[in-house]
Amino acid sequence: MILANSTIPELPWQVVLGVAVFTTALIMWTRRRIARQPLNPRAAARNRAADARGGRESQAELRELLLELERAAREITAQIDTRFRKLETIVRDADKRIAELRSLSSSDGQAQDIGSDAPLDVLVGDDGPVAASAANSSSTGVRPADIERVYALADRKVSPRDIATRVHRSVSEVELMLAMRARRASGAGTATPS
Repeated sequence: MILANSTIPELPWQVVLGVAVFTTALIMWTRRRIARQPLNPRAAARNRAADARGGRESQAELRELLLELERAAREITAQIDTRFRKLETIVRDADKRIAELRSLSSSDGQAQDIGSDAPLDVLVGDDGPVAASAANSSSTGVRPADIERVYALADRKVSPRDIATRVHRSVSEVELMLAMRARRASGAGTATPS
């Protein structure tokens, strides 16, 4: 009778909802924890080994990349050094030629200024430095036979371009030879006999 007369107190709906949410969260957390843990220790060891292998592979790839970068840097540095040496050789050669031209012009009794503003045509490539005056020539010096040949062709009214082709010299070199000849001729004609 006591039971028939007694009533079960009603729980507020918020408490019921809270217990249901807590139970659901506990069940989900437990499932995730179980899913994270391997079923056996061998699987766990395999997973750890795969992770370590992946780390080692990425480190090896980084090392290879660094080695390739070092090789490329060495090659670029070597190319720059080679071209710098070629340019130094060209500058030394140009200085020698300027000195030769000055000595030739001063030995004629005329102190003329060989234009330092004149451009020096130089080709720098993989085959080495080549001055334009030596590009078509087997020797870099001016031979007296070449000068005589230039003068003979000029006397026959051959153009400087054709002369340059025939004597294997640059057009500017042929024009310089002809200009020096004209200066000598004008200097000899105006000289006063003593």
